Amino acid sequence: MPEQIILIRHLEPVTEKELLLGHTDCSLTEHKNLNIDKISYPFVTPDTKIFSSDLRRAIDTAKLLFPQKTINTDPNLREINFGDYELFTWGQIEAEQPEFYQEYMRSWKTKSFPNGESLMELNRRIKRFVNVLMNQELKIAIIVAHGGSIRSLLYALTDYNLEKTMATQIGYGDILKLKKSSNQSYQIQK
Repeated sequence: MPEQIILIRHLEPVTEKELLLGHTDCSLTEHKNLNIDKISYPFVTPDTKIFSSDLRRAIDTAKLLFPQKTINTDPNLREINFGDYELFTWGQIEAEQPEFYQEYMRSWKTKSFPNGESLMELNRRIKRFVNVLMNQELKIAIIVAHGGSIRSLLYALTDYNLEKTMATQIGYGDILKLKKSSNQSYQIQK
């Protein structure tokens, strides 16, 4: 069980703003002014292990931040699968599929996207990754993933309830530091 877990959301992808970007594999925008040393230096030790979603935007972020480290990819860390609504905006779904939109807003925890997955399915997928992670003797684990999968990681690792984790704002490139507490869960460090 790692003593500390660092969660990093991938950097900004090349897509239009506000699109539901789940399993679409896209690259990153250019990050010419990014101070990599400021982001990666404080966390990396020789025994730090880096994990990443297997989607390009997460892998490229991990490689950019930690060029000297091996990146361990895992498809369980992918964003939620938005299925038929991949690359839609919420406004488009509300306008084009108002019945689905209303039902989803009422049952957002359990309602699956057509040909995609539900939040509970994402949480089960993330839990599979967490179960493997907890069996590793690591001081620090760094996980580069997506907004939805990071929120699911918070749900699995902390005492946050589902509503609180889903309300957590996580911007591109944001870093959350978790430290193991005495009750075997993790606390967010400020």
